[in-house]
Amino acid sequence: MQTQQNPESTGKVLKLTQAAAVLQCHPKTLRLMAQAGKIPARRVGKLWRFSADRLREWVDQAS
Repeated sequence: MQTQQNPESTGKVLKLTQAAAVLQCHPKTLRLMAQAGKIPARRVGKLWRFSADRLREWVDQAS
């Protein structure tokens, strides 16, 4: 069985600095937002990871 994907879906996972560059904010600000649960993110060990798709949805909902 084949699953259908959104054509705009990338499935890409971004590092903290990459996500900060996309959102045009400082990485420390983004890390604090992730720690507070204000932005969709996952912690992998000591590192924060961000789904490009979920970030796009979050930005769309905020505007």
